[in-house]
This record gives sequence, C-alpha cells and structure tokens, in this order.
Amino acid sequence: MKIIENKIKFCIKNLKSYEPVLFKGKYKLDANENSYDLPKLIKRKILKKILNIPVNRYPDPEARSLKKILSKKLKVKKDMIFIGNGSDEIIFYLAQSFLEKDDVVIIPVPTFEMYKIISKINAAQVIEIPLTKDFDIDDKNIIKYAKITKAKFIFIAYPNNPTGNCFSKDKILNIIKNTDAIVIIDEAYFEFSEKTFIKYLKKFKNLVILRTFSKAYSIAALRVGYMIANKEIVKILNKIKLPYNANSISQVFAKEVLLNEKYLKDNIKKIISEKEKLYEKIRKKFFVLKSDSNFLFLKVADIKKAKKIFQKNKISVRIFNSGYAKDFIRITIGKKEENRIILNALNKL
Repeated sequence: MKIIENKIKFCIKNLKSYEPVLFKGKYKLDANENSYDLPKLIKRKILKKILNIPVNRYPDPEARSLKKILSKKLKVKKDMIFIGNGSDEIIFYLAQSFLEKDDVVIIPVPTFEMYKIISKINAAQVIEIPLTKDFDIDDKNIIKYAKITKAKFIFIAYPNNPTGNCFSKDKILNIIKNTDAIVIIDEAYFEFSEKTFIKYLKKFKNLVILRTFSKAYSIAALRVGYMIANKEIVKILNKIKLPYNANSISQVFAKEVLLNEKYLKDNIKKIISEKEKLYEKIRKKFFVLKSDSNFLFLKVADIKKAKKIFQKNKISVRIFNSGYAKDFIRITIGKKEENRIILNALNKL
C-alpha cells in the first residue's frame, strides 16, 4: 500500500531483513548455541527461585544483583556494566545513542551481520573492509578509512563469526590506539577462546566490550547479554534504555549459571575437545580454519550439493550462498554422535 510505503524511513526502505538461511533438521548445528542444555541440578535450583518471583511485579530495572555478581567475576565496577535483552539490543542502543544520519561505521567482513543491519537501520553508512588472505583483520585499511571518514564505530567480533578465529591482538590494539572511533569488541565466544580485551578498558575510553549468556552458558532462549565499558558510555545507554528490558526470569537464570559455573565448564571442555577432533578430520579433505570458538568454518567445492546432503541427513548448518563467505559452511560443534553424523555427510562431498 502506497499510503504505508510513503511513510517508511528511507534508510530501511530497501534494507534486507536478517536471513540466517537456516532449515529445519533433526540435528541443529546452525546457530552456535551450546549443544548441551543446562544440567538438571542447576535447573532445579532455578525453578525453586522462579516459584518465589512475584510475576505481577516488574523486574529490577537495573538488574542490580546480576551486575554485582558480574562485577566481582570480571573485576570491574558495577557502573561499567550494562545488561541487555541479548547483545543485539545493546548494539541497537549503542547505534541509537551515537549514530547520526550518514555517520560511518566500519566492519571487517565477513562478520556478524547484525552490525551492518543495525547501523543501517540508524541511517549510518557502512564501510566493509575484507579480511586479509589469512583471515586476519586488515588494521591498516581500517585505520585509513576511519581517519578519512571520521568513523563513529568500528565493530570487531573476537573470535570472529563466522570464521571462528581470533584476530591478531596487536592489530586490534593498533586500531584502538590510532582511531577516534568507538571500538566495539564482541566477545560472544570468550569462554571458548579465553582471550579478552577487558584489561584495556581503563587505558582506552573508546573501547566497548560485549558478552553474552547465549553461547557457553546454554541459555540462548533467555536472551541475556551485557556490555562492559567506561561509565560514561553506560550512562548514555541508560538514558535511552527501555524500562525493564531484562525480565525477572532471565535475570534469575543468568545469576544462577554464574554462581554454578563449575557445572558448565565440563561441557565447555567437551565442546573444545570435540572441536579439535573434528577439525583434524575435516582438514584432511577441506579447507577449514583453526577455530577459537564453538564452531568450524569450512569451504566446499559444490555448495548446492552440500546443502542437499545436509538436508537429506536432517542436519541444519549455516550455509553461505553469497557475499564474502560464499561457498563456506559454518558448523556448530555438537555432541559426539552429532559430529560423527556431520563427518559422514561431509565424506559424501
């Protein structure tokens, strides 16, 4: 209807919605979730606490008790932490707080698509800088274009999604030191890589770090993410934050998984072990990147054939049909049996 079309914001009129290109399968290895559910021991503890939640009341708008636990764990002040309904919401708030029409955002590609989508929703211009031949970040070109365009944001996933590798630490530090942009480092897979830039927050006021409970902590369904940054950035986001964005049940889940982390570490170790085994077997036949995350990124000669084989075997994986990741497949590390089925499917290519 033209009456509606004429009122759509210009910056989203031709924007394509996020398309993960997933298909239903018995074996769900497409979204980098933790393949292990929460242990029943933790679920029982959580259920007892949920029974005592007055659901007729709004949740704590500041998520104070969750921030207190995170503050102690991360060794940062509580006023440096911002809780969001997933990391996506925090990225959206950052964009709404800082981006004006035609401001520039720089992203290395391929990377997590929501950086680009959210930036464009907020009328920003996105400059994509391809990774180097060895899938590292191109710090020289990022610095060059950040200076020319006076870029507001530079997004860096660490480890990167979909490639799975951690970029060179020195190159990232070079970008932070030599640009005036806010550098947002997304550490969604930190628990698998154990590599972080948190210690640099005091030194660099333009540094923002994102984390999530959706991957290693097995609560993707609850949508809890958090940001660690200097308190001024947190204050700015609090100005526009929707009230009660983190619901009471999600806050309870997040607190309990942090307090019972030791029960989750075994599953993380299993995933890392399975990843190494799968990597060694896949690399004999395919180009596959060494991964610091909970997934593998590999290239196949015939992407259409690969899609048919995975569908036939009821395996759901992330297939890239276009763009900088064209002809690549991203496979989430599953349980031992799921990984065996993956290998059997790949052997048919």
